Amino acid sequence: MLGASNFITTIINMRAPGEVKTFLIISVFFFIIFIVNFILTIDSNLNLIYNFSEFFKVDNVLNYSIILTSLPLIGKFDQNKYNHVITDVQLQKLQSEVSSVITGTILGDACLVQAKRGKPYYKYKQSVVYAEYFAYTFFILKPWLTPGSPIYSNYMDKRYNKLYESYTLLLSTKFNDNFDINGLRTKFYPNVDDKFIKIIPTDIASMLTPIAFAFWIMDDGHTYHKGIFLNTQSYTNEDINLLINALEINFSIKARPVQVSGKPHQNRIFIPAKYHSIVVDIVKPYFTPSMYYKLSIVNDDNNSNNI
Repeated sequence: MLGASNFITTIINMRAPGEVKTFLIISVFFFIIFIVNFILTIDSNLNLIYNFSEFFKVDNVLNYSIILTSLPLIGKFDQNKYNHVITDVQLQKLQSEVSSVITGTILGDACLVQAKRGKPYYKYKQSVVYAEYFAYTFFILKPWLTPGSPIYSNYMDKRYNKLYESYTLLLSTKFNDNFDINGLRTKFYPNVDDKFIKIIPTDIASMLTPIAFAFWIMDDGHTYHKGIFLNTQSYTNEDINLLINALEINFSIKARPVQVSGKPHQNRIFIPAKYHSIVVDIVKPYFTPSMYYKLSIVNDDNNSNNI
């Protein structure tokens, strides 16, 4: 049992698609069940040959095979379910300016990971709760993803007995030069005293396009009474000011920092309600309908996005 536990730990820590990990772990689980069941069913005469042959009867082997071969399908991302999340016009436009999509998601939920050996790579993760938005991003980045993307993963939070499930996208490092991933890694994660902490580059104004702004809001924004909040709690005040200045320079939007209640050292960016219609006009063409709630607008099929 200890050996099985160590093997499962190794699988969890390995770098492989989520469905492969799931298959291997549950395969070990079923193997343990088989061994225990095999031992418990040994008759008083210790007829090992009989019990072994019983397991390998066609019906029994078939039952186990059906279970094991279906395991990789657990949590598998079915892209055909989500063809409705993006229009052909959006796909063409956003793939032609995919660097802005990457920038916008880096401001939000994406990160640039430096492998222990090798090149840095782009990683984007979303909860399965936001599967439609994840699919939207997947379709845009699809030509440049690793063969294993999307990767499904889950973990049980024992504190609340709650299962969390997510999908992850990885850009293939062979496209690093296309998107200047090395340069972006240096800008967003500078080496300060051998620590790599995410910051906002000083030239963020040149990177914050309408597309990047849209994905930033879809990742980290929400609306309250038509005022728009952007979650920037992990950034320093200097970083937040760079973003606020970029909003004013690029879009003539005068935002301000707002302290998070009860957390004096954390601030969010607040865009006043008087700019709501301006923001909607800028970013709505690049939104997927499932994210309209982030702007407090309804999904009106008759009011299609115009790019």
